Parts: sequence; C-alpha cells; structure tokens
Amino acid sequence: MDPQKNSYDAKVRSLARAKARQEHAFFLSFYAKLTIDETILNWKKERLQSDIDKALMNGDRESFYTLSEQYKQLVR
Repeated sequence: MDPQKNSYDAKVRSLARAKARQEHAFFLSFYAKLTIDETILNWKKERLQSDIDKALMNGDRESFYTLSEQYKQLVR
C-alpha cells in the first residue's frame, strides 16, 4: 500500500475521531445544562406553589395575587 495514502487515511480517521469527541462533549454539556435548568424551574414552581398555598391558608389576598402572577410568568 502507498505510504502516503496510508498516512492520509490515518489523518482523516484521527480528525473524524476528534470531531466525534467534540460533538460528544458538546451534547453531554448541553444535556447537563438542560437537566439543571429543568431542575431549577421545578424547584421554583414548587416553592411558589407552596407560598401560594400558605397565602390562601392565611387569607393574604395581596400575596396570593402577587405569587400567582409570578407563577404564571414562570410557566409561560
């Protein structure tokens, strides 16, 4: 086999592996960010729901309306 062609093929395979590693790292990072964002969103929703429930139990209309508006903005 031609040594020059073999060297070229090795370089192409090496570049393909490097690109695959970069893509893999990108998607892992992207997935991690999505997971973190979803976790934070769920935590904020649960906290607001709890605060809304407390405002209802205490008869605090002003807090209820304020918290409800925050909740609506969050889930949009």
